[in-house]
Amino acid sequence: MSQNGVSDQMAPGFRPAITHTVPRLVAQVALTLISVTTLCGCSPASNSRWRESPHVQMEAAPDLAVLSASNRLQRFSIASHVDKWKAELGGGMQSFFTAHLLAPAHDSRQVVVLVRGVNSDVTLVDWASGRVLQRRHLPGGLAYRGLDVGRVSGRIYVFANREVGPDRGPDKGPPSDAVVVVLGPGLTTVSESQTVRRSAGFNWLVYRGGLDSSERHLLLSYHGPDTTGVDVIDVTDAGLLKNACPDPNRACVQSHGGFVSDGSSIFFTTGSSLMIETDESGRLIKMMDTGIENEHLMEVATDGYGLQLLIPGSCLYSGGLFEFDVGLEKTTVIAKQRSTVCGERAIGLPGSVIAVVGPDILLVDRQSGAAKYRQAHMENAAVDVLVLTQVAG
Repeated sequence: MSQNGVSDQMAPGFRPAITHTVPRLVAQVALTLISVTTLCGCSPASNSRWRESPHVQMEAAPDLAVLSASNRLQRFSIASHVDKWKAELGGGMQSFFTAHLLAPAHDSRQVVVLVRGVNSDVTLVDWASGRVLQRRHLPGGLAYRGLDVGRVSGRIYVFANREVGPDRGPDKGPPSDAVVVVLGPGLTTVSESQTVRRSAGFNWLVYRGGLDSSERHLLLSYHGPDTTGVDVIDVTDAGLLKNACPDPNRACVQSHGGFVSDGSSIFFTTGSSLMIETDESGRLIKMMDTGIENEHLMEVATDGYGLQLLIPGSCLYSGGLFEFDVGLEKTTVIAKQRSTVCGERAIGLPGSVIAVVGPDILLVDRQSGAAKYRQAHMENAAVDVLVLTQVAG
């Protein structure tokens, strides 16, 4: 078995061909909120395998909330390609690699930002004006990795590591626990940090976390030098957490990297061409092969219509942009590898446009694969992006 724990489960020689057909144009649907930082962020079409979402009135075109490595937050207009506002949030300089540091607040009128530094905090920013509304300092002694907001309670869940021993070198780092800090809606309260996975001598470096739409389960992904996979953690009504994975040395789902949910299934990357589909409890449904070669696939997103999964090719590898039809198990190339299109994340937008993030912001035409617009972030990389639409009324 490979480190990802999945590659030896496929039939020998199984490798579906990647097609180069142009995806069909689908009817534009209204988007309430789409986020590359949340677990459940799709707006399904009625003819797909995914469920209908209720119709909500809103503005026609969403904007991007872009967080740069310097902790500068900006509201970027997809329609006019200009910044509506910028806010400097302080904190330390971030790694140029993308992270999951943004989430929409419970009412979708504020952006919740994890600002990391010597003293890390969670900041609420007004989406209309860019004004900082409130800050809450986080407990010390933890290295903070990301956050998400519960869609039911509005609680803010912040994901972190706690070092529990000396650095084991070379490059193994210190053994580390995985920890979650829960804040009340509006940053009113801070609970004690909850340890959801003990080190057991390993470095459980948190890659990202995300809650399902019911806020009954929290998924926590690891990307340490000696750890990988995703834990499925039960969440009580009071926000208490219990790790459902019994093995102290192994995560529940043997994936590698990110994940996304369509409301009934969860799809996990593996670092290879393989994709894992499970139910909401993490129980395996099937393995799928995207056929994407020469990549270390770590991120996947829904396309905003509920028809396809979007898979970006990293700028650190071969690049490109792909869509994967789960029902047909077929991959379509939107932009070829080693083209000008590459990034760490992709997200579907209205009007057959895909935003590709890291280090620049690209707006890519879904039909032709051409980059329609690029906002360069050469010395201040975009490390996270959120797509928000102000709900009318």
